[in-house]
Amino acid sequence: MISSEQLNSSLFIGIDAHKYEYTAVAANRFEEELECFRFANKPSAIDEFIQKIEALAYQKSLSPIFGIEGSGGNGMLLTKRLIGNYTQVYEVNPILTQSRRRYFTKREKTDRIDARLIVSILTRQLDSLPKLSNCYTHDAYYLHIYSLISSYEELVKERTRLKNQLHRFFHQIDPSYREKHRGVFTKKALKLWRRICYRKTNSQQSPDLTKLILWKIQRLLEVGKQMQYLKAVIKILIFQSGQKLTTMPGIDSINAARLLAYVRNIDRFTTVDKFTRYVGCVPEQNSSGLIFRHKRAKISNRKLYHTIYSIMLTQLRVCSRAKAYYQKKLSEGKSGKQARRCVMKRISSIIYGMMKHKGEYKQ
Repeated sequence: MISSEQLNSSLFIGIDAHKYEYTAVAANRFEEELECFRFANKPSAIDEFIQKIEALAYQKSLSPIFGIEGSGGNGMLLTKRLIGNYTQVYEVNPILTQSRRRYFTKREKTDRIDARLIVSILTRQLDSLPKLSNCYTHDAYYLHIYSLISSYEELVKERTRLKNQLHRFFHQIDPSYREKHRGVFTKKALKLWRRICYRKTNSQQSPDLTKLILWKIQRLLEVGKQMQYLKAVIKILIFQSGQKLTTMPGIDSINAARLLAYVRNIDRFTTVDKFTRYVGCVPEQNSSGLIFRHKRAKISNRKLYHTIYSIMLTQLRVCSRAKAYYQKKLSEGKSGKQARRCVMKRISSIIYGMMKHKGEYKQ
């Protein structure tokens, strides 16, 4: 826990990060603003900002403590420079700044106000904030996997849209097409649809509509090739990581990549309880008086939660141990939702151990 003497000798800098520029406010421990900075999101401007902070800290005889909102997104460039030069760099969750804003009589929102709110959180909640370091979220490996899995998911959405549109066009051409073709979107079936579209053009279908259908068929084939390529690249990256997540039932290469992208460095979670809370499968207490209740945790990594949820659904179909554990929780009087959440917590705990020690799944 930081002492009062350390607080008195510290310069608190709150940084609100945006795509093209940053806004930073420097203040003392009593939240008295000393200076405000606005600078571009580019290396030369960041270097100039660091020099100004060094000069201000030297003038006031204070040691800098930085708090940044959006360190893994718009603030990534600045955060990399800060954690390379300073030890006291903290991530400030936007939820904390929103809660601090409720204390204001005026609900104005500007970049400068947001930066001052970050300073306020630094002075009051420093011990509870996550400290950023070189091993945090800014490893190029995890960012690379995140970019690949995001691109893959966008292709999945595009493929779904194309299939829905083609279903509608195919139904207009031949209402009984589902009975004639079991696999509507196989390569063989799509080649057949090309020939059908050409024949229909001469009789009852306009040339413009034919071009549109053929373009969508061609794009669907291209999307399939791109997805196969991304899968192959993702498999190589998972192998390079040394993780053996795919040995666990319900985790294919795509889910393994999602886990690596959303969890990032597992070492930032010192205990399994912190990890399961980050996933969001640990219910929060919501009690009052003699009434003791629990509710679903809303503050969590939602993408990671949905990944664990999909793994849990697969395990309930194919894994006998997961089925037995689920039935055990039902027999204890838990509802279906509660039992599924218990299975998710068990899966999260196993994944934590596997990622921590890079071990295989053991039955």
